[in-house]
Amino acid sequence: MTEQIDLEDWIEQNGGPKRPLPDRVSVLAEAIKITGIHREAQYGDVVRNMENAAILFSAWIKAKYRITVPLDGEDIAKMMTMVKDVRTMQGKTHKDNYVDAAAYEAIAYECRMSRDRHGQGG
Repeated sequence: MTEQIDLEDWIEQNGGPKRPLPDRVSVLAEAIKITGIHREAQYGDVVRNMENAAILFSAWIKAKYRITVPLDGEDIAKMMTMVKDVRTMQGKTHKDNYVDAAAYEAIAYECRMSRDRHGQGG
């Protein structure tokens, strides 16, 4: 079993800023927490989830509009980032939108790296 560490303690112990953390570090630390072990244990591999969503979104577009749009996992993660970005425009500030957007950008990168490793560039 993986040992649980407090990310903020780890940052401080490894030469990072002392608490309280700057806002940007706080956002990134939360994004790391939510995209780490716990979510994968709950929902499975994030790249596979994004790829499966891409298949479903592509099928929906084809059925509804009669056009083929070849989406991949990176596209879905980028679209989810845009959903979070739109929410930041709606008046009151909600930190979770920024946290989720940072997490989805990291997921988009992971999807791209997975595709590159499997020779499916694009």
